[in-house]
Amino acid sequence: MIKQPNLMARRPQTLRSNVQQLCAALQLPQPSVTRLLAAYPAALDMAPATVAARAAALAATLQLPQDAALAVACKCPRLLGLSPQSLQDKLHKLQAALQLPSVEAAVEIVVGFPALLGLSSVTLEFKWRRLQELAGRKDAWRQQLAQLLQQRGAGSLGRVLAAGPGVVERLQYVLDAHNNGHSNDSNSLQDDDAGQPGDGTSSSSGEGSEEGAGDDGLGSAGAAAAAAAAGRGAGELRLTTLLLQSEALFTARHPEFVLWRLNQRSRPASSSSSRPASSSSSRPASSGGGGAL
Repeated sequence: MIKQPNLMARRPQTLRSNVQQLCAALQLPQPSVTRLLAAYPAALDMAPATVAARAAALAATLQLPQDAALAVACKCPRLLGLSPQSLQDKLHKLQAALQLPSVEAAVEIVVGFPALLGLSSVTLEFKWRRLQELAGRKDAWRQQLAQLLQQRGAGSLGRVLAAGPGVVERLQYVLDAHNNGHSNDSNSLQDDDAGQPGDGTSSSSGEGSEEGAGDDGLGSAGAAAAAAAAGRGAGELRLTTLLLQSEALFTARHPEFVLWRLNQRSRPASSSSSRPASSSSSRPASSGGGGAL
């Protein structure tokens, strides 16, 4: 009701009739339609035939049964508001931004994490290149990123790409910790995945509240923090653990990351860490503020 307040003025029997008409038009049981309406109440303001036509177009574009396509739409209701041509255009842009072998591969990612379509192609391309750049500095990470891409339908890659820029920069933090703390010891960073969340952990925007820290001495503090992190084995070599841990859990395990990030922000922008021109496009897709593909 909050999403569609005008429905509060509609009589209960009218709403029941609307739902029944949608069930008939979509040829789905009421529980499935109820889940759709909970995510996209605007469907009650559309003609049932229009909703059915859009659902059929979505199913055809994603090459899914209609009930599976509606399950995807429940995760990203705006998909029902797109024309088939617009959705195809977004899929092609997603394929190009992530350098995927086919549109079908883009469909797999969208099915796994539909909200990814809420990011602009420029933002996606930037994040993907940055992720490739950082992961490419360790053989284990490079292999794990390749596995993440192969398992794109599971949703993990989509969550990483939709998260804030601070999540990907965790990899830079680990690299800095390794270089500053143990530059001569390649075995100093140990895999610390035992008992930690894997692909099922929700990623976060990586934008913590740090207003209380001062700017003085951030350079030395950041270097000391990275060195301390390396000395305590803060570098987790498992790529998915680094990227998919929640912000709260990651900073609890690695409190030096906060100082390191403050130090990074105090530096002049460089080509390796600069963001796209629009800062709003780097926000998670779930916030609704990013530009469309």
